[in-house]
Amino acid sequence: MRIVGLLLCLAMIAGCAAQKPATAPAAKEPDAEQIKLLQDAALAVKAGMPEQAIDNALNPVIAAFEQRWGHSERQVYCARTQTEVILYMGRAVQQHRDAIAIGQVWAEAYKLKAYALVELHREAEARAALDKALELSPENAMYLEELGAMYEREKNWPKALETFQHAEVAAQTFSPPQTRDDELARAWRGIAFVYVEQGRLDDAERLYLRCLELDKNDQRASGELRYVRDLRTRQSAH
Repeated sequence: MRIVGLLLCLAMIAGCAAQKPATAPAAKEPDAEQIKLLQDAALAVKAGMPEQAIDNALNPVIAAFEQRWGHSERQVYCARTQTEVILYMGRAVQQHRDAIAIGQVWAEAYKLKAYALVELHREAEARAALDKALELSPENAMYLEELGAMYEREKNWPKALETFQHAEVAAQTFSPPQTRDDELARAWRGIAFVYVEQGRLDDAERLYLRCLELDKNDQRASGELRYVRDLRTRQSAH
């Protein structure tokens, strides 16, 4: 996860805290203090202090939401867009469950905690925190991409590919306009990385080129594209 991207997301949360997803019944939004704690946590992680971020900011935010919603009989979702809200409410109806959608702060706290735990090399705890984020926001492309990255580190290429492909669809369908291209490109880069590991160099090249169509300054895609082409050249020489 890129902390710069997280800070942008948190700025969006703070800027639209009053514009909560429309659900019935309406959910109370988090107060400004909780949003500030998330921002502080992101800065602490960026500064190389993940344990401080967890203890001083993320755990208090999570505890506040657990106290408010953790024992609710309703299924609680966190959503960034109205399209995402509609999907979650539809799933609840199909499952004959009462549900509510609130803003993104609770899920973001879990996602950032997962990242901080990865920095501390506590992978099992990180996965548990990320699973909590995905339970709240199962179609959030950023969270799916973090899960895909975990599978990458485990070299579980089938699960990584499946998860990044899920993230691609989620980004196209549910991501806010402000972050859609960035999240879509990250999903494509994740898929392409797996393709390289599987020897599908042509498929990987096509995806890196699509990333560059979205953003010609995508340095990661550009660097990986050079690698793919160099690898193909070396393979052809043998």
